[in-house]
Amino acid sequence: MKKTLAIVLTLVMIFGIVAFNTSAEETAKPTVTIVTNKGSAVAEGTETYFTVRFDNFSEIKGIDVEITAGAPIILGEVASSGFKGDETTANGVNYTETNNKIRFVDLLTQKNARITFAAKIAKGATTETDPVIEITGEYALDGKTFFKEKLPASGTFEIKREVAEEDKPKADNVTADAPIAITPSAGTFIPQGAVYVKDGNTYTFAKKESDGTFTAPTEGAYTYQSYTIPTNGITTFGASDDTTYPDRLRFGNYTKINSNSIENGTLVFVGEWLTLKNYYIKKGYTVEQFVNAIYKDVTAKLAANKNATHVFYDIGDKRTEVYRFVQKNYMWKSKDNSVLEYTIRLQGIQPDKTYAAVAYSIANDKTVTISQDVKSVQK
Repeated sequence: MKKTLAIVLTLVMIFGIVAFNTSAEETAKPTVTIVTNKGSAVAEGTETYFTVRFDNFSEIKGIDVEITAGAPIILGEVASSGFKGDETTANGVNYTETNNKIRFVDLLTQKNARITFAAKIAKGATTETDPVIEITGEYALDGKTFFKEKLPASGTFEIKREVAEEDKPKADNVTADAPIAITPSAGTFIPQGAVYVKDGNTYTFAKKESDGTFTAPTEGAYTYQSYTIPTNGITTFGASDDTTYPDRLRFGNYTKINSNSIENGTLVFVGEWLTLKNYYIKKGYTVEQFVNAIYKDVTAKLAANKNATHVFYDIGDKRTEVYRFVQKNYMWKSKDNSVLEYTIRLQGIQPDKTYAAVAYSIANDKTVTISQDVKSVQK
């Protein structure tokens, strides 16, 4: 991807590009949902948002709820919409905060309301599991009647965990006197190129067999890394610099639905991915929801303009370019054509930009499946 690409579509403002239809909006039952950054982890110290959605609350006049953000989340600015306090209180939000617990008491003015929280993980925090956000409280049916329940709402704040190069992939530190078959455990896979022996700056890679196993090198301690196969069978599992070409960035993709696919590829975001993501989370849409919507929008616009290379979206002065790349080659494919691994290499990488990628697969019935996880790299 070179910065000399100059053919673009007409500017489309971000707030006008997509129409969402989510399960919370399709049901008449009052529904509470916590929307987090799940699907696009952030590094420690990076501010993102989470939103509490109150949908279809036309029969409920008010709420008295407590929202708890688990350690080590640090809460920042709070904003709300659809409540009386949005206009009548000094800061626009009726809440109190104690030890990462926010009590929010207000009357609703709209059937769909939102409370949005800026949040980040403190730098240097040590946690092996992602913290959870929960909500409990009461609804007011009228001026006097309340009912209390454990609200069926929780969300996970997803933390990006950086791993030092010498520990990546996970060291097994086994010296093989004879060939050893390396088989991934149930629900995981080991990608092509992930089993190797390192001698200084020289890497010797083990071959990945057609059944997904490896034969470990006969000399030297080998290392490898396995990845979880997501529920929908497709993932962008890794991002790394190209060791041969420093100005190139690689994203690895995996799909186990290749036998039913007429096209596989990668959607690439260049520029202000975090701004784009935070915009939609604050609106109450998950990463999976808005990425799917942008995929449809980009596909339609590129089809309408055959000379266009990408679509770009602006939020204020923050621009994100979105490219759709069709997979041409592959790193590895299973013998029965049910599993495919492929890499996209981006060249002309520029500083002070974020690069994010998400794999997609189109089945022969035209159904589109998109990775539940977006991998991003700040350059």
